[in-house]
Amino acid sequence: MGARASTESTPRSYRSRREITDMSETNGYADGRKKRVSSSRSNSKDDTKRKRQGSVTVTIDSATFKFSSACEYSDTYHLYTTKEEKFQGCPPPHPPSENKEDIFDPEEFKFVDKKAKEVPIEKLKSQMPTFVRYLIGQDADELSKIRAIYTWLTSLNFARIHFPTREPTDGTVLSYLHAEVISVVIHGYMKGSTYTVGMRMSKDLHYGEWNAVLIDRSWHFIDAYWGSSSVESDNSKDIVHRTDENFFLSDPDKFIYSHFPEEKRWQLITPPKTLGDFERKAYLTERFFELDMRILSHPECEIIIDDGEVEILFGIDSERKLDLEFLCFIFIKESEEWNMVKKTKQQADFIHFSSDNAVSINVRFPKVGFYKIEIVGKDKKVTSPDYDFDWVAIYTAKVDGVKRKHRAYPKSGEAGWGPRTTLAELGLEPYSHETGIILAEEGQTQLVFDVVEEKEGELSLSYKLGTVDDKIEDLIMDEEGFRATSSGFVMDINIDAPIGEEFALWIFTTLPHTKYGHVDKNVCNYLVVVTDVSEEEMNRRKDIEMVRQQLQDAIEQKVLDLLETAVQLVEAKGYEKYMPEDTATARELIHRLRYIQLLTHNVLALDQKTVAEIKSYQVPVPAISDILRAVLLLLGNYEDETQTWKNIQQLFSKMGRESIRRRINLFNLNTLPLDICLGAKQMMAGAEGDAVKNLSQGVAAFHSWAVGVIQEIEYRADAEKLRTTIPRTKRKGF
Repeated sequence: MGARASTESTPRSYRSRREITDMSETNGYADGRKKRVSSSRSNSKDDTKRKRQGSVTVTIDSATFKFSSACEYSDTYHLYTTKEEKFQGCPPPHPPSENKEDIFDPEEFKFVDKKAKEVPIEKLKSQMPTFVRYLIGQDADELSKIRAIYTWLTSLNFARIHFPTREPTDGTVLSYLHAEVISVVIHGYMKGSTYTVGMRMSKDLHYGEWNAVLIDRSWHFIDAYWGSSSVESDNSKDIVHRTDENFFLSDPDKFIYSHFPEEKRWQLITPPKTLGDFERKAYLTERFFELDMRILSHPECEIIIDDGEVEILFGIDSERKLDLEFLCFIFIKESEEWNMVKKTKQQADFIHFSSDNAVSINVRFPKVGFYKIEIVGKDKKVTSPDYDFDWVAIYTAKVDGVKRKHRAYPKSGEAGWGPRTTLAELGLEPYSHETGIILAEEGQTQLVFDVVEEKEGELSLSYKLGTVDDKIEDLIMDEEGFRATSSGFVMDINIDAPIGEEFALWIFTTLPHTKYGHVDKNVCNYLVVVTDVSEEEMNRRKDIEMVRQQLQDAIEQKVLDLLETAVQLVEAKGYEKYMPEDTATARELIHRLRYIQLLTHNVLALDQKTVAEIKSYQVPVPAISDILRAVLLLLGNYEDETQTWKNIQQLFSKMGRESIRRRINLFNLNTLPLDICLGAKQMMAGAEGDAVKNLSQGVAAFHSWAVGVIQEIEYRADAEKLRTTIPRTKRKGF
């Protein structure tokens, strides 16, 4: 498996806001840890250095670049190869029918991993295929083979291994490893160690290679080079290599944020992105996807800000909400250097969970300028000693204007903004305010916590209330503001302040302490905003309309990833009740488009034997010829081109750019005319699905695809248009 890059790596981990603040920053990235986790997220800007330090070079027989004068380009598979026979019957590159989590569970491969990591020295020295048989086993399936190879490659310290400088010949370990799986070397651009947010892609700086492997008729991505991470211990210079799961069978919709193939079909997403799209995409790291996060508000890496304030919204898994923790660091560019924005009494960011399935990152900028927003996160349930905060996303921000007031937020207490784990540990949950913001109409509202689990000892709550300029330690604790009820605690908030003023509400409980007797522990914090009812309602309506428009645009464009993002945003903001019909329409459209995607996969995944069987019929039953004639009509072959079975055979036998697989893979549902759709339906009116399955599994797959396409186009048309449209099977004018 061949991914090549330099051995430079970017620092990966943060520990705490205080530690970061105390460090000196030279470029906006901090690396002040005692314990380091580093990955090979790097690019091949220095290929000579790579070869000198050692890496695996495998004899290539299939790649998206012209690697040899002897290789030939395949229009069907969008690659160069010297062994085209290897791909006979393989599906062309297309979105996989299942995600990684659907086909791979690390727990099921513990034995495979253990064996790969503990290969005896004498086996490593072998130049015989016995090593390969030892590594992958005699009767291993495709996934087990690929897993064994990936684990072995990513767990080795290649800097200590000396490989032959000549390419491996037949019979060596490396050539046999390569021969055991169907794989392709993909080339393109990577956002690795040589990348900074917002850069234009350059082959000199950002070139890289990775692999696509075929498993159960679906293509999946692997980057074994980036998958080899290392851990450096506290008191030792030893580096332990371990496998990074993020780059094994990476889902295409996640992989596209860091890897951009020059051959667009090997993106394995529909529709494919342009290089410009890739350059503008938000910079997301592997930790972002580890935490099951999704972009909801800012899909591009550069944010233009007119009023000095921005809210970045990410989707999260509601079941993991209390386990996730995030920090945000702001840097301003001054004299070509990145300097951290530091405030003594205040902070530039405000992070809270705006709903059960969304985290809101709010930033206020002190002045006009060019900024960098670095967001880091972790799962508090992970207890591995080398696990810590790591980047999830990095943005740049061009701030063209700022507000006269509210150029920062109050300092957060230890518990963070909004109800979190600390409150739950007391057996409390919020009843009135579930996010980190309290909107106090004319300065008045009521805060209520429910007791959901009785704990030992007497529970009491106290608070401090201050402005953005107050230091929490200078404020007097109010121990009588909360009153206990039969079901929990209630606090009446009554603030005499102008509309728009903001306050921090820090909430504490008293706990016993062996040394001090008792201590005040911060358990929850809120940002209290004095609001005007009419103004708040106007802002809310404006936001609802913006979300509604995004949803309607996605429905109009009928692009799957835009639809999914729009629906997730509606759910995160709790706006479904304001747009129930549009939301239901979008969800139904998502379901139908996924179904079409599955039907397409079923056709592309047909093996060579099944396809050959279809073409081998001498005189097929009418149902078979009718179905295939209808399929060809949907793809653009009119009735005069498919009058005889021989015509159909010839069209199904074409290779390269005109191959049937390639044409179905490139088929654009949104451009299919209704009259052609109805013509295809008319052509195969006599074919029954169950009867077709009994005749041929291959023809049945084509039949299901055609029926699915026809039903989708019919569904989109209104009743009057369906009634008045005349089915067409010929060119216009004939």
